[in-house]
Parts: sequence; C-alpha cells; structure tokens
Amino acid sequence: MRAVERLQKTLPPVALASADSTVPTNNTSAVRSHLLYRFVAEHYIPVAVDQVILMVRPDRLDRLKNLGWNEDASNAAIANEAMPTVMIGNANPVRLALLDQIFRLPDLDSLASAWGQSFNSLQSEIKQVKNISTTVQPTLQGVQPLKDNRYRMTGAKPTLTFDLSSLNLKGRDAGLLAFDFACTHRRKASFPIAWESQPTNDVQANQVQIKALNGKQLVPLDASPRWLLAEHIKTLQFAPTDAACPEFSLANVTLYQRADVAQMPR
Repeated sequence: MRAVERLQKTLPPVALASADSTVPTNNTSAVRSHLLYRFVAEHYIPVAVDQVILMVRPDRLDRLKNLGWNEDASNAAIANEAMPTVMIGNANPVRLALLDQIFRLPDLDSLASAWGQSFNSLQSEIKQVKNISTTVQPTLQGVQPLKDNRYRMTGAKPTLTFDLSSLNLKGRDAGLLAFDFACTHRRKASFPIAWESQPTNDVQANQVQIKALNGKQLVPLDASPRWLLAEHIKTLQFAPTDAACPEFSLANVTLYQRADVAQMPR
C-alpha cells in the first residue's frame, strides 16, 4: 500500500512493464505485488514499442504522436521502416491484449489450494461480497447432479455455469473466488474456471486453469486483467473436464474482496 501511495503522489509518466528480463517464469506481479499491479492496470495505458511494453500516463499519450507515431484503425502505428512498431492500448481489445502479455498467468497450478489452506487465517484480510451458491443455481451441461453437492460427469464437455448477470458485478469489486472442491476417487483434479464479461469477452483469455487439491480453494481471479477491468461479469463457469475425476463435489461458491483494496484510490 505504501508503494501505491508514493506512486499516486508522484505519478511517473512512463513505467517499464515488460521486457525480456522483467517477467519471471513462475508468476507475475499481479500475484506477487497485487495492489501495485492493480493501480498501474487501472490508471496507465499499455504501449508496446517493438518487444518492450511500457505503461504510459494517459495525459502523455499525445507525445507519442509528436514522435511521429500515428495510430491507424488497428491501434498499430508505424512511422517508417527506421521507426519501431508501436501499439497503443488506449482502447479495447488492444489494451487487454497488451495487459495480458504483461500480467496474465493462465495456469495457477496449485496456488488456489495453497491459499485455500490458509483461508481461515485470511478472514481479516478478505470480505465476503456474494455467496453465489445460495443465490444462483448452476446450469448443468454434461453433468448429473447427485446428493450433497456432488456431481458426476456424463458428457465430453461438462460445465457448471452460474448466471451472475443480475448481480451487476464489476470485476474490481470481487476479485477472489472461494469454493470447496473434492474429487471422489483421488486427491486432486485440474480444470479451468471461465467467465463471460463486458465490454469484451475472449473465450480463451477469460479463464484460468487450476490444480485443485481436495478442500478449500481461493482463486485470485483479479490477477487476470480481463476480470479486474470487466465492467459487468455475466457468468462464472466451472469445467471439471479431468477424466481422472469423473465424480466430484462443488460447494460454497463465494466471491470475496481483498480488504486492503478499499483503501486504494479510485
């Protein structure tokens, strides 16, 4: 939070976001330094200059044109062969595509289970936004409901889809997804969690893959720029496609918010 407060007081005009030596292989700053990532993603515009991505203060974008970089209809600007290729992400979908390159972590591996194991000790750091399980019944496809929140796969593409459109939910207002999951015949299962959102909805990019060990899961959906910047979350979908886990339980699906986000500037 102190880093965000210092950044707010003296906003640098440009920040280096991505180059060959800046992105760790295991995770991104969206997980490691979430509040800083959140502030930059919400208040800066990504600009790609060849293989380097910069975060530029919105009031400094006009200076790019003074350098001879003029946007075309696709937001790609090429002054001449001697100048670098520039993409300015001041509009979707280019903005989200560039933010994905910097921050998106498509496979969270067992992070959700690791955070879930600390769920009780994290109660002072998160606040409940909406208990989805008690509000919305999922639409099932390729899944047979059993007793006690248990399900059995019956099709090649099983999904449980929660319609959240009536909740008028913005991604920035509920960034953590908690739920209880257990595979009946083994200790873990891998599957994607996806969502539909406005203003943009990219089926492949609007999802994260997790490796769920039996027990509580806590998924940082807000580590994805496409969730964080979504103005309206329409659906939330679980796709338990792991063939080694044909029977499973899913319960207590709930959205939370990080408590320290309330202290951040809008």
